[in-house]
Amino acid sequence: MGIQERRQREISAQIASILQAARNLARRDGWPKVSIRKIAAAIEYTPPVIYEHFASRDAILVELEKRGFELLKGKLERAAEAEPAPEKQLMSLSLAYWRFALNDSDLYQLMFNLEGNKSSVYSLQSLREAGQPVADCLRRLNPFPTEADPLFFNWWALVHGFVSLYMSGQVPVSQVKFEQHYEAAIRRFLKAVN
Repeated sequence: MGIQERRQREISAQIASILQAARNLARRDGWPKVSIRKIAAAIEYTPPVIYEHFASRDAILVELEKRGFELLKGKLERAAEAEPAPEKQLMSLSLAYWRFALNDSDLYQLMFNLEGNKSSVYSLQSLREAGQPVADCLRRLNPFPTEADPLFFNWWALVHGFVSLYMSGQVPVSQVKFEQHYEAAIRRFLKAVN
């Protein structure tokens, strides 16, 4: 392995460490408390090393947001591929969205500005791109000559609303019961779309 390849691997490892440390701090303390100084302390680098890769804390958050949307897109694509029938596919997509939001809640909170962090302008387009499997499924469910965007945003409002309510902790029911309500709401949405 050449010197350039080794250096590129070191750079990639540093970036991965920085991003993982930011996520770990966010899980522990919340996104508003993530700072360059705290990231540097967590990974035992100096702040200038972090600034070699990211111009600011916001640049780290934008990169994590971008990666979050890419991760969500991959999960939705796999859910769509696993279930070809559109009615079952929409339920599969909705459950994949739910699991992503709960399993990667730190990214989800960042992607959708749930802790008061300024989301990048990149979010709306990223949501459309990540949600393309959902939009495609909705077109197959509702073959009328209507624009898919309104249906997609109705679906997203439903699933995001449930996720946000669950994350807020304001609904005093177990996760199992909450998921049952979520699935029932998706079934009602499916009935309305058909």
